[in-house]
This record gives sequence, C-alpha cells and structure tokens, in this order.
Amino acid sequence: MPFTPFHLGPGLFFEMIFLKYLDFFAFLLGNVILDIEPFFVVLYNFKYPYRSYPHHAFFHTILGAFLVSVLTAIILDEFQQKIQKAALKHLPSEFEKILSNTSSFPKIFFSVFLGTLLHLLFDSFMHYDVLPFWPFHFNPLLRLISPLQNYLLCIIFGILGIVLFVLNLKKKIP
Repeated sequence: MPFTPFHLGPGLFFEMIFLKYLDFFAFLLGNVILDIEPFFVVLYNFKYPYRSYPHHAFFHTILGAFLVSVLTAIILDEFQQKIQKAALKHLPSEFEKILSNTSSFPKIFFSVFLGTLLHLLFDSFMHYDVLPFWPFHFNPLLRLISPLQNYLLCIIFGILGIVLFVLNLKKKIP
C-alpha cells in the first residue's frame, strides 16, 4: 500500500486499544515509515541489484523493519520534546492530554517496531515483492486475504480507531 493512508487505520485502532503501553506518535510513525522505501524506488526508478522485485525490498522485511525502528527510535528519543511541542502547537488543547507524555527509549522503540511489524503484516497480504522472512524467499501471508479485503479491513480499523480516539478524548477532557 505505498503512498496511502491505509496503514494509519490499523495503527490508530491498535494505538487506542494499547494506549497505555505505546508511545502515540512513535507507533503511528512506525505504521507508515516503511513506505519511504517504495516512494524512493518509484521516484528515482531505483533498481535493487540483488532483487528483481519492483518496489518493496530490504526495509519490508522483519530485519529491515527492526533496523528502521532502531534508527527512528534514536531520532524520536533525541527530539521527542521538540516534536511534541511542535505537534501540540498546531492541535487543539484537548489533544495535549493524550499526546503530551515523555516516553523512555524502550517504549519508543517498542512502539515503532510494533508499528513497522503491523505495516509489514498488511503489506505481506497483498504485495508479491514483500518477503518478510528474508533472506528466505517466501511469503506465507501472500493472498491469505484479497487486496480488497485488506483495504476494507484497514478502513474498518480506521473508523473504529477514530471512534475510540474520540471516546478517549472525551474521557480525558474534564
């Protein structure tokens, strides 16, 4: 699902379910950050020398997702207060109660990594060039559900996530 907001649907839903255990921004970022890879592959017509697949490669593997998560967590941990301050400046004050918390590095890393794994799961259902268990060249999840079912699932998760977000917001506002 390159360049689409569909990954944010399941991300928001699971974020609202496990809000206490996850860093909000890190988890949502983890759900979309892997799509930087296909974006640049398409934008620059990049060809991987070791793969004949078009868009998804190393970063759409568990190992690649892990490395992206480490790098992202380091950056987020270093700049989390500046990022929160910038985000909260542009959002209504009600959001502050959900978004303003300082997280530890392990929590940030865990959140980003779970987000990337969720991204990888949904991409594994529909993209033949996603090999989650690389260096093994197989994807047991491919076509387990149809692309239409995958998109619908993401939309349903997104709607439920928005509902849970609004309910959580109302609960936290005095």
